[in-house]
Amino acid sequence: MKTSLAAPNAMRRIRVFLIATCIIAVTPRLSADIILLSRLSDARADNYGYPYSDHPPPQIQTGFLPANLRNHAYGCNHCPLMPCDCCGGSASTSNSSILVNNLTEGLRVVGDGIASASGCYAYASAQVIFLSFTLTEVSYPYSISGQLIEGSATARLTGETGTILERVGPTTLSESGTLPPGIYTLSVNVSASSNASFTFTLDGPVAVASATNLSTRLLVGIGDDVGIGGFIVTGSGPRHLLLRGIGPSLSGIITNALPDPVLELHGPSGFTTVSNDNWRDT
Repeated sequence: MKTSLAAPNAMRRIRVFLIATCIIAVTPRLSADIILLSRLSDARADNYGYPYSDHPPPQIQTGFLPANLRNHAYGCNHCPLMPCDCCGGSASTSNSSILVNNLTEGLRVVGDGIASASGCYAYASAQVIFLSFTLTEVSYPYSISGQLIEGSATARLTGETGTILERVGPTTLSESGTLPPGIYTLSVNVSASSNASFTFTLDGPVAVASATNLSTRLLVGIGDDVGIGGFIVTGSGPRHLLLRGIGPSLSGIITNALPDPVLELHGPSGFTTVSNDNWRDT
């Protein structure tokens, strides 16, 4: 396609003017950032028996390094006046890794966790992952796979507009979709007697359109001396373009600014020429 700029009929006594044209075209772009905001993983175990019981502190990890957490507790309840002796034990594990693929600009999160509680007064849980992240500029395809064993294992993905997926065990994780730019939270948890394993991936950004600017200054006359600027649109899809022929606003910046430009858009065979004079009026 090409554009031409010419002086209107009333101005054709002037042979040559200076004019600036600006063409803004849209082209595909494959770049974006994944910003990791926060992460929490933990392993908890406790026993509420009396007088013999364990209350170990939770094992917690923040930051984005791999987590390998373990915890366990044991306790017994003793009633000297009645046969109510009862003992219980609990244990939990929480393992997770966060991997960023710089070549594909993707993210991979893998993890597994187990919570086991048996006997009396025993409790166990594990936050396998609680990860908040931001996608900037473009969308990303995502997928999550894995297993949630027993009803106390859960997996959830939320965004700024609400819950995207929420699954409760026992079930197989097999979900995929596309996440637009925004803030998201991924969480996988186990408690009581359950376990979970998962893999969450962002496979690289989706191609999107972003603005590209092309501008030039032309000497504009009449007839064969009109200013011509050409460009090529490739691909099979449509493109949104903004074309401007500016002149009056350049007065005082350059000499011989064209006071009243007329813009024409010419294309290949079969294309209907588009003409515009005074875009504020038409």
